[in-house]
Amino acid sequence: MINLFIGYIFIFFHIKINGIDLLADFIGYILIYRGLCALSDEAEAFRKAKPWTLAMVIVEIIRFADNFIGILPSSTGLIILNLITMIVSIYIMYLVSTGIYQTEQRNGLELNSGKILTVWKFQAVFTIAGVALAWILLLASLSAVAGMITNIVFLVYLYKAAKIFENSKTQI
Repeated sequence: MINLFIGYIFIFFHIKINGIDLLADFIGYILIYRGLCALSDEAEAFRKAKPWTLAMVIVEIIRFADNFIGILPSSTGLIILNLITMIVSIYIMYLVSTGIYQTEQRNGLELNSGKILTVWKFQAVFTIAGVALAWILLLASLSAVAGMITNIVFLVYLYKAAKIFENSKTQI
């Protein structure tokens, strides 16, 4: 589960030097995929998330390469690609949150899945609101700030769940 946590750090945060993201999203999705593989026996939702996550690895590698060689289509094509990847990433986050709930139920652990699912709902709303309100700069900025806060809260709860889960596995 710790791979999920570290993977989301790569996806949620961006450190750029000369336009190159040192925390590339594709690395985050690779880590999430590894975490999903390790957890796939724990919950059906983790198994469902694997192909979507693998697709995001490929898309994000292409987007990363585009910074160097410009292989993606026109701005309209990029807008469509960004919308699709946004929807898929929200769906993966939902499956991860649901997988934590299923793992919690299966193992009788308190992994804060209710809080994680609530934070996911806020994240989905703020992400969609950010896109819908992009033409109103102030509202889009507020939505982006709210989204960043929910990212951090999601990471805190995910980290706590990972630690509880890892500790439960070492005690067996």
